[in-house]
Amino acid sequence: MPKVSVIIPAYNCERTIAATVDSVLAQTYRDFELIVVDDGSTDGTAAILRGYGSRLTYVYQPNRERAAARNNGIRHATGEYLAFLDADDAWLPHKLERQVEALDRNPHAGLVYSQAYRVDDSGRPLPGVVGRGSAARRIFSDLVLYKAIVPTATATVRACCLEQVGSFDESLIYLEDWELWLRLSLAYDVLFIAEPLARYRVSDPVTVLGKLDRCGFANSLIAVTERTFANLPPGDSERARLRVKALGAAYALIAHHCVTGGARRRAAHYLMQAARSAPSVFASRIFLGTALRCVVGNRLMQ
Repeated sequence: MPKVSVIIPAYNCERTIAATVDSVLAQTYRDFELIVVDDGSTDGTAAILRGYGSRLTYVYQPNRERAAARNNGIRHATGEYLAFLDADDAWLPHKLERQVEALDRNPHAGLVYSQAYRVDDSGRPLPGVVGRGSAARRIFSDLVLYKAIVPTATATVRACCLEQVGSFDESLIYLEDWELWLRLSLAYDVLFIAEPLARYRVSDPVTVLGKLDRCGFANSLIAVTERTFANLPPGDSERARLRVKALGAAYALIAHHCVTGGARRRAAHYLMQAARSAPSVFASRIFLGTALRCVVGNRLMQ
């Protein structure tokens, strides 16, 4: 039985999947199995994956989106730890080594993650990194307010913890990873490694804005936030205050994506929603920065 099961959902990714798989096979830590779930690809993805032979386990399913593909991979997994990677991202060679060591040293931790380098759609480096965290082990509050950010390409989970909290929510097209990290963070310690261990492909602003429009990203963000707090025990005043702040932060984040994609008037609408939901959000970095860009942009359009 391998120590780690690496799970990659793959859909029409013939352009990137080889680099992703190669980054796993190049790991300095070798006690792993690699499971790639082909989510109904119609391009050359299957042929590329079959070319790896016994170096990976190839699983095919009709197209059911990423959450279902990851869950299918989990069902095939035999490892003590589950490491997730999307088909357009890649790992640095020592990623598994660093994270297995962290989980082995901390038996109460359910999840370990790290920072990741940013790359554009062509794989060229971009400034900065993704992934935020701290030395704190219980990060639910930071996670629901986006003070902690878990890039899925850097996440490794203790498999037995998913038996307690459940796996990915297949009703979600987007945010299925964030929703699971929230559940894990309520029940277990979370470890953060403050160094980049992966390369994360960043969507351009227009693509992000398209997701907001076509796939109900904005509604999903609010719905997941509401549902997360609805499932918590009632009567906790601190959690009630946190819920208000989380809703305000969610609207501010949606506004940020809108203004980044050039939809400043729509961003202004969501900023008003943020202010109504949680007046304290006015002090947040996301709110102030987005509001300034809205004002400047709207004046320029007049």
